[in-house]
Amino acid sequence: MIVKPLVNYPTGIEQIKNTDSLFNPINKFLKGSVTQRFYSSPTNGTAISTASIVANTLYAMPFVAEKEITIDSINMFVSTLGTGSNLRFGIYKDSNLYPSSLVLDSGPVASATVGIKTFAANLTLPSALYWLVCVCTATAPIVRGFTAASLNPILGMDNTFTLPGLGYSVNFTFAALPDPFPAGASIRTAIPLPLIALHAS
Repeated sequence: MIVKPLVNYPTGIEQIKNTDSLFNPINKFLKGSVTQRFYSSPTNGTAISTASIVANTLYAMPFVAEKEITIDSINMFVSTLGTGSNLRFGIYKDSNLYPSSLVLDSGPVASATVGIKTFAANLTLPSALYWLVCVCTATAPIVRGFTAASLNPILGMDNTFTLPGLGYSVNFTFAALPDPFPAGASIRTAIPLPLIALHAS
């Protein structure tokens, strides 16, 4: 006999189906019951930190949409300004656990002041794995970010079981986001791990 665990979802206590994912169960309710919230890479709930991102580096972090979702913005939070700097963030589709075709490019977003930086969007994403990306200009700001311990190793681990695969980064001079995503990106196993968030409308 198989005993299925119970989870207290917003709609009540329901059994987890065999096809359900535990990467980020809250994403199940992005459409309909849980709105006006920000959603980012699957985490284990550890406190958010900061990320000293490197200029002209394109970072890609995973995002799991377990149901079709509608977003109204893509966002980052600047903790320490980079004088005269700009951010650019976007969304890519996935192909075999690697970013592929471009879905959204924010264009330049000023990051020379502290606080949330937003690009308005009206976009519906079907259920799938996506990659949230960012790149910044030469004077890099410090942004909200994850610790390595707070993320699920969606890209597996190395053969020593010590380096979890958490995202990607690749050299890229600040410009319009490339389509497709550049080949040859390195798997990120440590900080900086920028927090790029979608807002559910």
